[in-house]
Amino acid sequence: MKTRDHSHTKGRFDLRLDPAEKDRIQTAAALRGQKASVFAREVMLREADAIVAQHTTVALSAEESRRFMEALNAPFRANAKLAKALARAGG
Repeated sequence: MKTRDHSHTKGRFDLRLDPAEKDRIQTAAALRGQKASVFAREVMLREADAIVAQHTTVALSAEESRRFMEALNAPFRANAKLAKALARAGG
């Protein structure tokens, strides 16, 4: 008996929509010339990417960026507590 190899099968994502929501999605998809499933997939992925980026990206103003780069390029200076800890550790 043959068994199917599902290793390359695409995953499914089932949604429950009321008729008005489904109609809105189908209308928008039709306006783009897409199937509703393709439209929904693209919109969900775009929104997911935006949310992930929003929570994992740090945006600096020009001034903040300048100060950050200055701090990175400045010579290292240990403060008193760090100097004391390094001395205790033999560093």
